[in-house]
Amino acid sequence: MIIISLKNISFLAILFCLYDIAFSQASTFQNHFTPVWTNNPYLPMNIYISGAVLDSFSLKSGDEIGVFDGDICVGSKVLTDSITQSNPISIITSTDDPLTPNKDGFTQGDKIYIRIWDSESQNEFYNCFPDYQIGNGTFVSLGSSLLALRCYSRLKITPLRFLIEAMFDGQKMVPDSAKIELRKSQSPYQLLDSCIVVTDTAGICFAESNNIFFTDSFYIVIKHKNSIETWSKLPQKFNDAVIEYDFTTDSTMAYGNNLVKRFGKWCIYSGDVNQDGVVDSVD
Repeated sequence: MIIISLKNISFLAILFCLYDIAFSQASTFQNHFTPVWTNNPYLPMNIYISGAVLDSFSLKSGDEIGVFDGDICVGSKVLTDSITQSNPISIITSTDDPLTPNKDGFTQGDKIYIRIWDSESQNEFYNCFPDYQIGNGTFVSLGSSLLALRCYSRLKITPLRFLIEAMFDGQKMVPDSAKIELRKSQSPYQLLDSCIVVTDTAGICFAESNNIFFTDSFYIVIKHKNSIETWSKLPQKFNDAVIEYDFTTDSTMAYGNNLVKRFGKWCIYSGDVNQDGVVDSVD
């Protein structure tokens, strides 16, 4: 005769309940990233992540982290819990197998790129900045890296400062709006993103972008309703979530030194009312 006590029945019921919760929770988490390799990884590298935030908020269950070599996903993991230093995650990546016809892993020595999938907003974010405790940010076959991850939905140029010649009296500028364009550094200088800004009396504003990839190299272009279009001297690049740029410190801050000095500050030329790129009698 088999005797099952009520105590044992309760314990088994709890176990089945916990299993059902865990299984149903796992089944609701869908993969967004698809690694190029299947089955067993070839000469794997482990990427350990001890923390991950998006705009200062910790990633949560259902979010996903993908590891990339260029545009090729070589490993990913869907989170089932938050990541902490005491509860890190490991993402297994695979080296490209030279015996297979297609590229199915990373190339040793290539830079590690990381993207995240935010399950709440259903958006992919690729401006992720890793802080490495172990490793140098490149792929190593049979190696490992330990890092914490900072990701951003937007990148910012702040402070961004420029002065309009006719609106600056030596002490302050009349606040006004302008269009800021970020254009690719190579011809034909494709528009990557743009926004409208409003300056304060010091000519300071901030420009935000959610279409720029942190590896992009771009010119900062200022377009004002009755001023000469002005470009940054050199292409810029985000090495973190924020960069600064000040057109007022020197004429060399503008492409072609295209600034005019007024009251000791370098200003954007005023007077191009018809926006044809020159100031003349037609304006």
